[in-house]
Parts: sequence; structure tokens; C-alpha cells
Amino acid sequence: MSEILERNAASEVSEAVRAAIEEADAAFMEAFNRGDAGAAARGVYTRDAQIQPPGAPLIEGREAIAEFWAGGRQELGIKTAQLATVKLRPAGPYVHQLGAFTLTFADGAQATGKYAVLWKEEDGQLKWHVDTWNMDA
Repeated sequence: MSEILERNAASEVSEAVRAAIEEADAAFMEAFNRGDAGAAARGVYTRDAQIQPPGAPLIEGREAIAEFWAGGRQELGIKTAQLATVKLRPAGPYVHQLGAFTLTFADGAQATGKYAVLWKEEDGQLKWHVDTWNMDA
């Protein structure tokens, strides 16, 4: 097990892990919000990641996920996505993140929801490994 996750083996997530997660989330939002959802996904998901979109089949693999986000952003008219961590918990060799999101659409309307991400270390970086979400309303 790597040093970053060894420090995470306690009952609390270390500040180094928390900072790495916040940095990755910020990089995702920056790329997504500038209109490059594919790059956003390629930057944060593991090679064998899975997403579980509401009302849709499971999607596996970084490239398929990048295509999903790029198409979804355009089809739904999403202008920006804002992520906020609510809770981080160690989960063996993983980190479990609970969060809230706000989507802003091209017409100015907003939608909120919640998500759960299982983080996994890959190539020395923490990345999204399993991602699931749903809307609040």
C-alpha cells in the first residue's frame, strides 16, 4: 500500500489525502466548466473506473466515461458543475467521498444533487474509481 493511503488507514482521512481529493475535484471542475468534459474525465478517473448514472446502464472505462460526460454536457446544456465534499472516510485501500453538486444550465437554471465516489490510487495519484450520483428533486 502506498504512503498516501497508509496514512489514511486510521479512522480519519489525513490532510494530505483531503488536499489531494480537493485538488483533483478542482481540476475536474476547471476543465469541465471551460467546456472540456472529456479532458475533465480523463484527468480524474482510473483506467478501469465505473460510473453509475441515474436511469442509465453502468459505464466502464476512462474513455467511455469521458465520452459520456462530453456528450451529456452538450446534450443537457450544462454550463458549469460545482462539486463540494460533504464527508470523506477511509475505506481500506480506498477513500469514500460523499458530496453535493450544483449544475448550472445554459439558460441559467440550476439543479442540485448528491454523489458518492470511491477513490483509488493509480500511478501515485488518487483518482475516481466508482462514481454514482442522483438529483435532489
